[in-house]
Amino acid sequence: MVAPSPSQPVASALTGSERRLAGHSGIRLEQFDLGAGDLADPPTDELKLCLIRRGAARFRFDFGGRAGQQALRPGSFAPITPAGVPAALHLDAPQTHLFIAIPAETCARIGQSLELGAPVDLGWLHARAFDDPLLEQLCLRMWHETRKADPLGALFGDGAAALLISMLWRHAGAADAAEPGLLSPAIVARIRAFCVERIDQPIALRELAALAGLPDHRFIRAFRRTVGHTPYQDVLRIRIDEACRLLRDTTRQITDVAAAVGFSDQAHFTTTFSRRTGTTPARYRNACRS
Repeated sequence: MVAPSPSQPVASALTGSERRLAGHSGIRLEQFDLGAGDLADPPTDELKLCLIRRGAARFRFDFGGRAGQQALRPGSFAPITPAGVPAALHLDAPQTHLFIAIPAETCARIGQSLELGAPVDLGWLHARAFDDPLLEQLCLRMWHETRKADPLGALFGDGAAALLISMLWRHAGAADAAEPGLLSPAIVARIRAFCVERIDQPIALRELAALAGLPDHRFIRAFRRTVGHTPYQDVLRIRIDEACRLLRDTTRQITDVAAAVGFSDQAHFTTTFSRRTGTTPARYRNACRS
């Protein structure tokens, strides 16, 4: 539990604060610097999402009895403060946060319009920090667009609000769809579809972890437990399976096949293909011809 005192209200601890609104959604964005120490945040009718912009710190929190501690670093999101509960907070080092306050009513309205229900409680997102590079970029774009006092900026804010809430809803449901420590079949399928779509490009571990709504290290463990091997091995399997399909088309050069499945040079492709299949691409192609 976080000791609620001595502490100061969050509003009085802010420096360098700038506040903006996202369209007509009621979502409020604010970027500010927070010093180390204890903070108190009274209950409001908003869910509060914080993206860490600068500084690494240890974060302790108590959201009306839901308590814990997390390491927060730039690019991660802090556990989301629920609506309607007091928050006692502690940072052990200064940080800069991009704060996104989402009215509970807006969550309910957008959730119902998307047939998701009313996402007032976001489950594990209120208990753990998380990474999502796509959500990070969306929040940063919202912050940028809300600087523009024009109809297009407001229109972007309205559309981004629905996307923001739907992404949080998807994250909240991700951990509930499988046994503890496992990924759901839907998440595994989503990850593999992403790999197929990006097969000719580099694929970062962080991108795959974001699709599962998990930090990189937890994603690797969960993926291995679920499918029996690492994400890297799964990506290689997808690349080599597609390479086999393309090699059966004898009009393609092997160098073209290598590039089409994401290998920068033929030598690396040949080495990897041989280790996975027990034969070279050229021999595989010749066997398919005979």
